[in-house]
Amino acid sequence: MISCWYDPKNAIHKILLALFLLALAAWGTSCTSSTQEEEQPTQQQATQQETTQQETTQQAASPATTVSSSSDELAARFVGTWEKTSFQGEPVPPGTQVVVFSPDGTLQSSTSDGSEDWTGQYRVLDDSHIRFTVPTGSYVANYTLNGDVVTISAQGQTGTFQRTRVD
Repeated sequence: MISCWYDPKNAIHKILLALFLLALAAWGTSCTSSTQEEEQPTQQQATQQETTQQETTQQAASPATTVSSSSDELAARFVGTWEKTSFQGEPVPPGTQVVVFSPDGTLQSSTSDGSEDWTGQYRVLDDSHIRFTVPTGSYVANYTLNGDVVTISAQGQTGTFQRTRVD
């Protein structure tokens, strides 16, 4: 049993495996560096393109629909009181749900039957995504904002709200 402690074939396999792993690690580092270098101009180009698109949009759009990259500026477009007008494409009775978006990121929901009365937080991530942190958890929703009408979709549900008051 002690004579098996050195097996030339096993030693060669270990050396080859170590060399292979070393070469693989070096290749991975090389690919990561070149990928990062290639991505940098792409990100710069995307930023330049986005800036150009924003300038074009700002020139052509009214102030209420101006696209902005600042999260605070995007969030300011939500500030106010919103009343739910439809759910899953079907109209809902007036007063079914009212949501208040405050400038400090607080979100307050009240419903006519009390089933969805809660206070949470919101954060506008970009011009089509918003994060909600509510008593049941946190999630990111898609939204489209057109003047005083916002449609929010998340977790297989879609609601449309009409702004009733700007705070």
